[in-house]
Amino acid sequence: MVALGVSPYEQGEVAAKMAVDILSHGKNPQEIPYFKSQLYVIYARESRLQKYGVKLPSVYEAFAHATNNYYN
Repeated sequence: MVALGVSPYEQGEVAAKMAVDILSHGKNPQEIPYFKSQLYVIYARESRLQKYGVKLPSVYEAFAHATNNYYN
């Protein structure tokens, strides 16, 4: 009914920056620091939430709608 995950957009952006560092700036991959995700995505299915009587805070619903990850 609800799923949270790391942002695939952020992962792609970070990977691209790392590739540029390696290919264009000659960095050794071992020199690139570990990166901890800062952005997340949320998916919500309204019919399941209602079935179990779960009411999420409105910010979760708004975010799911804004990112096209809200399903009835």
